[in-house]
Amino acid sequence: MLFTPVPSSRLYEQYLPYFRERGWDQDLHMLNGKLFPFLAINEGSVEDYIDLQRLMFTLNTHYRSRSFQVFGPSRVSAAFRENLSNGFEEVIRQYRETGMQTVSGARQ
Repeated sequence: MLFTPVPSSRLYEQYLPYFRERGWDQDLHMLNGKLFPFLAINEGSVEDYIDLQRLMFTLNTHYRSRSFQVFGPSRVSAAFRENLSNGFEEVIRQYRETGMQTVSGARQ
């Protein structure tokens, strides 16, 4: 699913000045992920966004009743996480500490 910041969420509030500059706080459909609202403040191109979307669709494709579990206990999941060595380890640590690991939408 393409990301769309939701009004009153923490991320929306964090970027509210950016949205106000563009009038998007009054025209919320401009925040639709298909319009790439964060392209101007992130590195990369539209093609990079599309490629990232391809990756997410691939990771979320159900095979044998579930999708790939990035934060799962398997060796494949662990290897995937280890290969993301650009500071993503902190996100994983926080994810584990908050107990937000889920399987099919339910807490473990």
